Amino acid sequence: MTLDGTVSNWSELIMKKHNMGQDDFQMKLYSFSFMLMLIATFQEGELKSGIDFFFLSDGTYDEYISNGKGEGQYTWSASDKTIAVFLFSTLGIFGGSCAAAITKRFGALTMSITTTTRKAATIFLSFAMFPNACSPEHIIGVFVFVSGLFMKGLKNHIRIPSFLLKKRIG
Repeated sequence: MTLDGTVSNWSELIMKKHNMGQDDFQMKLYSFSFMLMLIATFQEGELKSGIDFFFLSDGTYDEYISNGKGEGQYTWSASDKTIAVFLFSTLGIFGGSCAAAITKRFGALTMSITTTTRKAATIFLSFAMFPNACSPEHIIGVFVFVSGLFMKGLKNHIRIPSFLLKKRIG
């Protein structure tokens, strides 16, 4: 949560300081990250083998390693993996743009609350859809999370009398 808040605040400061739109910010951030990753994979000698595995051969990594090249039944074809990466990347960029837009328009706090709520909803859905055991720690976590949202909502809707807001001199 600390890093999530740090990234949101940093993003807000950069966009305001340089008068930058959220899509411009995302494009520069992703381009820089891509170049660093490209250099790192090239330096480690993993670029060619990664391209060969991902785009030119069928199967998951475990299937690829256990069966050798071109043998056995595979769950993913090379074209299926390419389509999945394209969809994942496109939707990720769209989501990142929406997140940056929230940060730019409403600020880092609203963005942190939004992303935390989204993550909590994902966890709730996983409990509803899959046979997961619910521990006492899960119940406590839900209580803390919902209490925090409730208090944030109250803070935004409670009117503070004006005489309490005036500075007292002296």
